[in-house]
Amino acid sequence: MERANSFGIGMIGIIFAVIPSLNAVIFTDFLHYLPIIILIGALGIILGGYIGSKLFKWGPYLDIPVALMAMVGFPGGYLLCEEVSCTVGRTLEEQEYLLKAI
Repeated sequence: MERANSFGIGMIGIIFAVIPSLNAVIFTDFLHYLPIIILIGALGIILGGYIGSKLFKWGPYLDIPVALMAMVGFPGGYLLCEEVSCTVGRTLEEQEYLLKAI
C-alpha cells in the first residue's frame, strides 16, 4: 500500500469501518471486557517476548520483562527499572550496572 501511495486512504477506510461499530458499545460493556482484554494482551506480550528471546538469543528472564514494559509505557517502565536496580544492587556501581542492563 505504501508503494502505491494508498496507505492513508486505506487507513481512512478502516477508520470509517470501525468507528460506526463503536456506537453500540456502552461503558459497562467496556468495563466488563477490560480485564479479558488486558489478560489476552499480557499473555500475547509474554509469548512474543519469549519468542523474541529465542530469536535474539537473550535470556527469557530479561526479554519477557522488556516486552511487558510495553504495557506500562515510558515513565512507569523507567521508574520500575530504577526501583529494581536500587533494591537489588548493593553498591552504587552495581545499581548503575543493573539499570543499564535493564
